[in-house]
Amino acid sequence: PIAVTLLGDKMIEGDESFELVLGAPNGASLADGAAVGTILNDDVLPSLSIADARAIEGHSGTKQMVFTVTLSQAATGPVSVAFATRDGTALAGSDYNALNGTLSFAAGETSKTIAVTLRGDTVDEIDESFELALSNLTGASFAPSAQGVSARGTILNDDAPPVLSVSNAEVVEGASGTRNMVFTLSLDRVIAQSVTARYATADGTALAASDYVAKTGSVTFAAGETSKTVTVAIRGDGTVEADESFSLLLSHVTRATLAPGGGIGTIRNDDLP
Repeated sequence: PIAVTLLGDKMIEGDESFELVLGAPNGASLADGAAVGTILNDDVLPSLSIADARAIEGHSGTKQMVFTVTLSQAATGPVSVAFATRDGTALAGSDYNALNGTLSFAAGETSKTIAVTLRGDTVDEIDESFELALSNLTGASFAPSAQGVSARGTILNDDAPPVLSVSNAEVVEGASGTRNMVFTLSLDRVIAQSVTARYATADGTALAASDYVAKTGSVTFAAGETSKTVTVAIRGDGTVEADESFSLLLSHVTRATLAPGGGIGTIRNDDLP
């Protein structure tokens, strides 16, 4: 046998070959004077992966959400990959700034970051998310994973729910028939979700059936709405009496906090002795 010494390396490359050539033998003929030696490559491409990211949005201005892109091992040559954001429940232009470009690893590097700009607001809303997708990878392979070649960026809401309140109201009772007393229900700021509440009248010095018509129900604020009204019918009479009052109370509020107390409805007497 003839032993040839091979020099190992960590280069990602194809199988390579060389020839071993024999000279003319003494006293014999040469049937085949050359042989091919094949060097089988045993180096594999590093795998590339990207991790999910999370960040609190803030109330104003901007902040950065940082994604980390990692190679499983240092590459012996350059690695590059394209990236681009994609909308989910979070929308470019309002929740974050769209971003695209190319990320490059020099030989020996194993970690890089991509920073996406988030936009702060004071709108109470659910946590929102978008994707950062990778493509056109050279010099490495994508790591097998459930999230494929993209990562999820979650924008964490940090805004407290709005406060729901009901105004006081008053109306002159009139001598007969009915008149409307209008209560205004208000949210102290805009919300990106719907808000619901139940309401019901409650007797005070004014009594249902004789002074006003009892009323119950529910109200829904659509996303972006901040004001609703509830109308209660007041019964007129010719009785000389003091001003009377009842309450409009709220309960079972969703996606908002309830201001203390309720709305007081005052029925002004207009009968003279």
